[in-house]
Amino acid sequence: MSRAGVSNRFVIVAKEEPTESLSPIEFDEVSDLVSIDEAVNLIPRDVPTRNINSMLYEAKHKMGQTSHDLTSDESAAIHLYTMEWLEDNNYFYKLLNEKLRSKQRKDLKPWLSYLKIFLTGLHKLPSIQKNVWCRFHGNLDYFNKKNVTLWSFILCTTARESIEPCLDESDKCILLSIECISGKDIKSYSKYVDENEILLVPGTCLTLRAVSGEADGLYIIHLQETNSPHQLFKLPFNLSPTTIDMRVYNTREDFKSIFSKSPNVPVPSPGKFSCSTYIN
Repeated sequence: MSRAGVSNRFVIVAKEEPTESLSPIEFDEVSDLVSIDEAVNLIPRDVPTRNINSMLYEAKHKMGQTSHDLTSDESAAIHLYTMEWLEDNNYFYKLLNEKLRSKQRKDLKPWLSYLKIFLTGLHKLPSIQKNVWCRFHGNLDYFNKKNVTLWSFILCTTARESIEPCLDESDKCILLSIECISGKDIKSYSKYVDENEILLVPGTCLTLRAVSGEADGLYIIHLQETNSPHQLFKLPFNLSPTTIDMRVYNTREDFKSIFSKSPNVPVPSPGKFSCSTYIN
């Protein structure tokens, strides 16, 4: 993939985001984990069969050895998410994220078996606190003193130079600088190991901290990940508490334990984080 092609993976497009809160995703109908092969076979055939089968073969071959106690299927599921195919300029992750952003939760049903394997693997990875970058395509006032919930997976990078500034010359150049507290470092599992990828999961809540301008019309929006009231996934996973990333924090003490690792970040007061998606 070209540098521009890689860069296009690190982007949030405002017009694609839901304008209201979405209902939680339940896994009741897929109570048992199936193999990655079975899960992929359940995905609708709007994903080209030949391509996805060859992609899965590559993912399983490359992810033969695993770490963080992930199974080979869980590692392959993460690797598969980062892959792309050439036909129709489409991407596996784009199709999944379109379903995650849809109000029609039934559209997700064929993806649930894959999604469960994917999430099980991600929950075994340690959460990281780090500044990450992605590009934003939309108006600056999208973040107008509001909190924003991410309804799909968002790929970010720790390397700002990995991001091409603009989608085209007619758009404002907007980069997002995000202080995340629960990002998942998927570098070891990605097809693009040199891109330092950090994955933000659906339900992540971002709060505006500042907007700054640089030369040549470049804007940087500084965001802080905060606790989210949206438990988007009703987790059925049989994981120990040490491997589950608990995404809902209820007390000021919980906030202190999180933010104490980031000395420059003030401890927020309870009740300030009523998180909702804002659309201009």
